[in-house]
Amino acid sequence: MLVQSRAPLIEALVMASAAVKAPFFFPGHKMGEGAPLVLRRDLLKGDMSALRHDLPELPELDNLFAPEGAIADAQRLAAEAFGAKRSWFLVNGSTCGVIAAVLACVQLWIGARIREAACLARVSEEDCGGGGGGGGASANVDHRLGVGGVGGEPRPRVLLPRNVHRSAVHALVMAGAEPVWVVPEYDEASGLTLGLSASKVAQAIKANEGSLAAVMLVSPTYHGVISDVAAIARSCRDAGVPLIVDEAHGAHLHFLEPSEPPFNGRPALSQGADIVVHSIHKTLGSLTQSAILHASETALTRTPQLGSALSEALGLVQSSSPSYLLLASLDAARWQMAAPEARGRRWLAHASRLASSVRNELRTRPVGGMYPLELVKREGVAAVDPVRLTVMVRGGSAKETLLDGFEVDEALIERGVYAELPELDSITFAFSAGSRRRHSRRLVNALREIGGDACMPSEAGDRRRTAAAAAALRLAALTEEPDPDQAPASSSLSGADLESGKRACTPREAFFRARKSVSAEAAVGEISAELVCPYPPGIPLLVPGERIGADALAELLALRDAGCTISGASDADLDTIWVLA
Repeated sequence: MLVQSRAPLIEALVMASAAVKAPFFFPGHKMGEGAPLVLRRDLLKGDMSALRHDLPELPELDNLFAPEGAIADAQRLAAEAFGAKRSWFLVNGSTCGVIAAVLACVQLWIGARIREAACLARVSEEDCGGGGGGGGASANVDHRLGVGGVGGEPRPRVLLPRNVHRSAVHALVMAGAEPVWVVPEYDEASGLTLGLSASKVAQAIKANEGSLAAVMLVSPTYHGVISDVAAIARSCRDAGVPLIVDEAHGAHLHFLEPSEPPFNGRPALSQGADIVVHSIHKTLGSLTQSAILHASETALTRTPQLGSALSEALGLVQSSSPSYLLLASLDAARWQMAAPEARGRRWLAHASRLASSVRNELRTRPVGGMYPLELVKREGVAAVDPVRLTVMVRGGSAKETLLDGFEVDEALIERGVYAELPELDSITFAFSAGSRRRHSRRLVNALREIGGDACMPSEAGDRRRTAAAAAALRLAALTEEPDPDQAPASSSLSGADLESGKRACTPREAFFRARKSVSAEAAVGEISAELVCPYPPGIPLLVPGERIGADALAELLALRDAGCTISGASDADLDTIWVLA
């Protein structure tokens, strides 16, 4: 029987650290003895305890890639705590979990198609009285499936939202899969993207029947919007397609107290998801870069080889020298939420009350035109994360403040308050088990100071507002009806095959093809070789293999001129862009 009061990896690390008297192994700082002076003096303040536990894969510490001891025990406890059948600890963040999930599903899809095609080939040969070895048939099948990134249709496809994290596009490059984009719902009042429409996902699944290796969902979003995972899971289950949920921002949902709508979201694993990725460090207190990948009991029962496929895929994308401090922090974060004597759930409930208190105060006593984002259940919104607070600063004409979200963010930083995500019309704050009342009071007081000041917008703010006009035009185009002549594989059924993103080849093909650097103006109409997106939240505007439209380029250049951060471009100034030769 599993005992959630235990922390097996923490226990093993403490024992191993005490046992080592002469370290002749990596890392080179030798349990802190050789650590840089500036690190020990200025950052650690002479406390060497953390470095004494920065150990390699000693026998008593188990092996992340073949666990049978402390890591295996810790992962079993995590699976039970989160409602999974099996869990894998990640030291390369949710990024590696997303990539591994897609790789595993594509591997299984290709394997199934090869077996089906080979079986049909053998039946055909027997009916015709022909001979020939199975190897020739298998080779032909491999070619037809495009295994290895060559060959023709059918290819494995992955259905995913256009506002997916860039790691999902990296997964498409590695897996050789073809994207089927579905545009998330859009809230005109706030200008924010929401979750996916369950009905549109169902339509897209039907339009791509037989070719989908997986469906991917991002829930909650950066702004805390939770999609109807249960409805989408039913559509996936009926079609025999695995559902991957990037729940990086929702690891805490399993441990929240029941609440009233719309703050009554449930974790994806309880709603029928097959594979779920959690950034434990985002909301549950583990160290930055640590995460967990989960597989459900239903998924592993239906596809027994899924577990080995996920393990194999993780071997490609995880470091072979995992940090035991990161691994131990995952064990500790699980303990804090699941152990009866721990305070994690109480702290999380307190964080929810703090967020609610700030939300209510800003609703009843608006601060200089700033007010909380209020969403109700609708298409694309099944629930809202109660510990995520988005404050609108320019979302209503009668309530507009003179400052935009970036300017409010700068003013907050001057007062020692740091937000998670500033945007033109909003600013988002992430509460968690580590949030305290003094934090929320400082936030409210700082907002009141900023709102009470007669602050005039800066030139950068004016440029950003011009950039917003281009973004609004683009978002409006996304809601138009799709081109009826467009093939279903390239359509989201709601305009996802963007005017600025007509796909010419898969992301993998684009990654390996010859490329050239051209001026930004000359890039219009060319095929992008780069993944370019504002970050955070890391939503791509240019995707490898898609044609660059004037609208997307204009938006990127406007964001650049406004001083926003653009990631992924080889030329950070966007004077030049890499395109396919």
